[in-house]
Amino acid sequence: MPPTPEALIAHKDFLRGLASSLLGDEHRAEDVVQQTYVQALIRPPPERSSVRSWLATVAQRLALNERRNATRRTRRDRNPPPHPVRLRSR
Repeated sequence: MPPTPEALIAHKDFLRGLASSLLGDEHRAEDVVQQTYVQALIRPPPERSSVRSWLATVAQRLALNERRNATRRTRRDRNPPPHPVRLRSR
């Protein structure tokens, strides 16, 4: 039986602290916590696993993906691609 929403929400402070420590931004951390809950509802943790450990693993992976994506966005914004070459019409 999957965990109840109440059982998931019981870990919100733990998840928020974990995500915040990984990202250094409370707003992005809250997004990760919400994404973690979505994942828990779509694919609940196995019955025999610890809900807290499972949620922590999901939150860590989502936070690391967010940090990686933010780094890529920053690089892309700092180094825009060169302007396309325009061909002369004949």
